[in-house]
Amino acid sequence: MPINFPDSPLLNDTYTEGGRTWVWNGSVWKSQGTTAGPTGPTGPTGAQGPQGPQGVIGPTGAASNVTGPTGPTGAIGPTGPTGATGAASTVTGPTGPTGPTGPAPDTSTYVTLTGTQTLTNKTLTSAFLQQATREPVFANNVGFGANAPYVYYVESGLVHTFLESATANTTVNFRFSQSVGLQSVLNNNETLTCVMLVPNGGTAYRPTAFQVDGSSITPLWQGGSAPTSGNANSTDIYTFSLVKANQTITLYASQTKFA
Repeated sequence: MPINFPDSPLLNDTYTEGGRTWVWNGSVWKSQGTTAGPTGPTGPTGAQGPQGPQGVIGPTGAASNVTGPTGPTGAIGPTGPTGATGAASTVTGPTGPTGPTGPAPDTSTYVTLTGTQTLTNKTLTSAFLQQATREPVFANNVGFGANAPYVYYVESGLVHTFLESATANTTVNFRFSQSVGLQSVLNNNETLTCVMLVPNGGTAYRPTAFQVDGSSITPLWQGGSAPTSGNANSTDIYTFSLVKANQTITLYASQTKFA
């Protein structure tokens, strides 16, 4: 009867059957008989035999129903794009009630001025002008320098022009009228602006000295220095601002070339 030795024995493994014992010496099963004698010294370890076939995989264990702990919350993701703007509302709120009409103005004291009238020592309160304000121009039929000195009568108009080319340098004397001086008309802390248009031909001329009511006055010129000549074949426009403060008139002047 054949003996069924174990598969894949290791060195010095034993197998007993029928009262006999076998020992695996690394190559064969060697019988030791029924009575074991003294064990001899262990021989050298033989080469390891080939790996035996894999055993049958056991059944899969039952699934665990124990839930593990919840992990930490992840970082917040970036903000998504802004959604489209909603449509504008087309609903118009109700119109409020109309307020009561105010009383009509009292026109019993109103005065209407027609035609050409001269107002003397009159006070205009809430004046209404039906036409645009227009400034009269006093025109001289001669050229600047023909009458020396040139007396600038403010009563004649705040803009003086010459219809001929200038003929000489001369002095300009500011007065209110022939009989009234400018100092007596211009009150303290008041100003007056006068304009003078001086055409020049091939030879240019200019005002070289200034007076108020016949008394000399030195103007303060725009840019810091007085012009040294007029402008040939051009029209020079001079602007004079007379400012009265502390009972003293200061003259501010400028020259502008137009050609």
